[in-house]
Amino acid sequence: MIVKTKLRHVESNDLSDILFLFKSSIEQTCSTHYTPQQTSAWVSVISNEEKWKRKFQEQHFIVAEINNQIVGFAFIEKNHLDLLYVHPDFQHSGIGSELYLSLEDVAQREMYSSITTESSITAKEFFHKKGFKIIAKQIVQINGIDIPNLKMEKELKY
Repeated sequence: MIVKTKLRHVESNDLSDILFLFKSSIEQTCSTHYTPQQTSAWVSVISNEEKWKRKFQEQHFIVAEINNQIVGFAFIEKNHLDLLYVHPDFQHSGIGSELYLSLEDVAQREMYSSITTESSITAKEFFHKKGFKIIAKQIVQINGIDIPNLKMEKELKY
C-alpha cells in the first residue's frame, strides 16, 4: 500500500503535535551523537511556546501529514533553514526530502543565492546529500550545556 504524504502550512492547533515530534526526534534520533544532558537541554526549548507560535505566523512553516498525523515539519526564514524534523518512525522514507525540497523552492522563488542551516551532527549526512557544505563547526549553548552543531550552506543555481 502506498501512503501519500500531504504538505501544508502549519496551523495554530498543530503546536502540541509539533512539540511532541520535536522532543521525540531529538531524544530518539540524536541520542547516538549527543549525551543525555545535551539532548535534555536541546529539548528544553519546547517550553518557549511563544517563540514557536511566532514561527507559526511566518509564511514558510510547513508540516507533513500522513493520514492526518503530523510526521514532519520544517521552517525557513529568508534563506535560513531553521527547522527540519521528521518523526523517528518515519525517517528514511523521503519525508525530510519532501519538506526540504518544498522550502528550497521557496528560497529559489525569492531568488536567494544560497540556503544556510545549523545542522545537528545527526543530520549532517542528510544535508550533505542535498548539496550542503560545512562552513564551520559551532558550539551552541542551551541552559549552560554545550551542544555542537555545523553551520552549512548550499549555493542555489539558477
